[in-house]
Order: sequence, then C-alpha cells, then structure tokens
Amino acid sequence: MGTKPRRENKGNLSVIASMHVTFIVKILRHLNHLSTLPPKDAPRIDILPCAVFVLQSAPVGLLRALWRKLCRGLVGKGRRLSGDEEKPNIVAPTILGIYGLLNLSLKTLEYEGSERNLEGREDFYNKQFSWSQQYFESEEHTNAIPSEAPVDPYNMAPTVESEEPLSPKINTASARRWQAHDGSIAIIDTSRSIVQEAVWMLRRKALDFSDEDTALFTRAATSLYLQALSLEQSDVVIRKTIVAAKEILLAFKLKNFFGAVGDTLQHWMRVILFHCGARRVFVRKEALDLLRIILRATWDSFGTFTRIRVPLLSVQTEVMERIVL
Repeated sequence: MGTKPRRENKGNLSVIASMHVTFIVKILRHLNHLSTLPPKDAPRIDILPCAVFVLQSAPVGLLRALWRKLCRGLVGKGRRLSGDEEKPNIVAPTILGIYGLLNLSLKTLEYEGSERNLEGREDFYNKQFSWSQQYFESEEHTNAIPSEAPVDPYNMAPTVESEEPLSPKINTASARRWQAHDGSIAIIDTSRSIVQEAVWMLRRKALDFSDEDTALFTRAATSLYLQALSLEQSDVVIRKTIVAAKEILLAFKLKNFFGAVGDTLQHWMRVILFHCGARRVFVRKEALDLLRIILRATWDSFGTFTRIRVPLLSVQTEVMERIVL
C-alpha cells in the first residue's frame, strides 16, 4: 500500500519533467547572461534548480536522444574555434552548452554552511530571511558530529569534546544541505550519462569527432569534475565525481586527458592527493585508484613520470598541511 503512491508520484515527476526538456535547450541561449550574475543571485537560484530537476527526472531515453543531437552539433567546432574555418553567424547549441549549464548549476547549488557558522557576518540576516522564505525549517542539533571532528583510532568514529549537550536550533541548514547534495548527484550523473552516450556513438562510428572536437568535449567534462572536487561536497558526491573522472580517463586515454586539463593539471593533483587523505574509506579508495591509473598510464605512454612529477611534488607539502590541520 505504501509503495504505490510513491511510484505514482515518481511517474508524475517524470511526466512533468519530460514536458519541459525543451526548457533545457532554451536556457543554453542565455548562459552568457547567467554566467555574469553572482552564483546566489535571484535569477540563477530560480532558473538553474529547475533545470537540474528536469535533468534528474526526465525519462532516460528522451535525454539520451537530446545528448546524441547535441554531441553531433559539436562535430567540426574544434577546427572552427582553432581558426581553420570561419565562424557561423548563428551558433547552434551543442553539448558544450550543457556542460556550461552544469557548471553554473553546481556553483549555484553549493551548500553555504549552517546559520550558526554565518552568525556575525554583515549579510547574515538578509540570508537568513531569504532562506526562511525558500526552504523548510527543522531542528539542527549543535552537538551533532561535524565532518572535521577528530577520529578515534580504536573505534574509527569521530568524537566531539563537549561536557553539556547543546540545545537544537530551528533553521534551514538541513534542507539546504540536502538540496546541494541531491542537486550535485544529479549533475554528476547527467555528465556521466553524456560521456557514456558519446563513447557509445564513437565506438559505433555514429559520431565523427576530430582530435580538436575530442579535446573540447574532454575539457568540458574534466572542468566540471574539477569544480565538483574543489567545492564543499558530501563524500558521496566526491566518490561519484572521482569515479566519473576515471571513466573519462579510461575512455579518452591519457594524452587526451592531459591535453584537456592543460594548466589545471597541478590543481588536479592537489584535489586528488587531498582526497587520498579523506576520512571516509570509500573516498580514499577511489582517489588512490584514480592516482594509480594516472601514474600507470603516464609510464605506459611516456616511459617516465616527468610529465606528472613536477605538478605532483609541487602540491604535496600544501596538501599534507591541509590534511594534518
């Protein structure tokens, strides 16, 4: 009895989202304007979560058809952007626009922290009033264990030194935290679906990417993953992002990966090493596995670690200080 209404509700969401898939394409024409606005500005807060809802709830087959169409629109764009051909007057939307939308949405949905940590700031009361209008309020217990609490080596559980239990406080932290977590998962899952669809088309010769087109596509995906790993995210989102980075590295090989990340290779090494020291075992495992794949692929491709040695060693001290402190 209890599962039937839940299934019907999920089906209704899918129908509603399928009716608004064209909304995603229309947003792509306004990305330049949205990118000029602050991440927490009203238009971005109103529009981008709706786009994420459509991406999360729309039927998979409908979205796959859209990804195929937009991936085909990327064919030849790499050469035109490199100056080999003239740019057209009318720019049709491509899969790069979707990645731009995902990047903007990821920053807009980022969790800003609990009200307790923001007290004393100049804009605190404005934020608190705005959040109370947008989110449901619930109890937040101040004696809850924070993620940065020290870990007991015997029972592997974080401990908090507190003699008196603190009283709960009514605020919107739980609702905002869940929205950031759920939205980030939807964004990373969308990117993984796009990569899997592009790889499927390339293997079946249904997509004729040049080297420049492949570099553009790989750069768009890796930039999204790098931003996700750099923001304050839940451990589940971090794990999904690292797995997605491994997928694109294995699919498009190391040379394309290095060409796509470009000058951000050092920052990639920074975030990977930092998550290699994460408190959660499943995060450490995935981060170490990604680092192992990069090191092995570098040796197999170049016969030396020179390409990655300097970026890796240059951030090691910084990462160790952040982990220890």
